[in-house]
Amino acid sequence: MHSIFQQLEADHQRMQRMLYELIHEIERFSGMHVTPANVDTILNGLDYIQTFPEAWHHPVEHVVFRQLHSKLGINHYALNNVMRDHSMLEALSEQLSLIFAELRMGEQTLRPSLVRLARHYHSRQISHIHEERSIFSVADQLFTPADWEEIQQAITVEVGEDRLAERDAYLAALPLQRPAFDGAFVH
Repeated sequence: MHSIFQQLEADHQRMQRMLYELIHEIERFSGMHVTPANVDTILNGLDYIQTFPEAWHHPVEHVVFRQLHSKLGINHYALNNVMRDHSMLEALSEQLSLIFAELRMGEQTLRPSLVRLARHYHSRQISHIHEERSIFSVADQLFTPADWEEIQQAITVEVGEDRLAERDAYLAALPLQRPAFDGAFVH
């Protein structure tokens, strides 16, 4: 597996850990747990899920997906759906963040519909990650060294090395969340 896919997979693993921590806290609202939910933990998880993918993860995926569009035999409909999911999931993250921020400030009361929305969000995020993994598996088999060179150059232009340093600093500052892969997108 190419190092770009290794980094994207490490990102996915980190996001899944964050999503499972998030849903665990949300499930505490059901009243079936001894300890109450920690809204700050939920907001921190949602902040990460908004910040990291939008700033660093999705731009790299979009470069990979554009390159994949040039290959014969690709299911363009599935690829476009996954790309469209990014904006939908970002909007849903923002909506949940606003609702939980209002809940924290006492401007909102907890309703069962909020827990259902959070569960839906969790399942959509996990499903999205699995769909991307399937696409990456196909792409890893189709991409040539020339494709990887084009992808690497596009990432350097679109994301920039200074932004990658910001990414590394952001990840290092996460409590208990260290990157599973120490490689970089740009060598």
